[in-house]
Amino acid sequence: MKESIEEIIESTKILFSEKGWGRNPQEINKIGCSWFAMTIASEIGDEATLQESIDVDSDNILTPHMWVIYKNKCYDAETPEGVDDFLELPIFKRMKKTDLNEFLEKRRES
Repeated sequence: MKESIEEIIESTKILFSEKGWGRNPQEINKIGCSWFAMTIASEIGDEATLQESIDVDSDNILTPHMWVIYKNKCYDAETPEGVDDFLELPIFKRMKKTDLNEFLEKRRES
């Protein structure tokens, strides 16, 4: 990987914007998170893994989303600096509190 993860994410956001695949990071996450995540994972290389909300939420409570895990941090179009826990991703922070609380309760039970 020649560029830093932040540089990869920033250049991919520009590409997506130029192609009309999302005017801003929030829109990219809403309409093209899978494609975005696959693109940055490919740029990062074999150390990057893809994660989908369905993989961590069998009850389908979380907003559908795909992100990249690289060196124990989670990345998407809105988080070029990465976060330690996927629930810190802005897309999940924007969820209705009742839905997020339901997910957290079921997570604690399991």
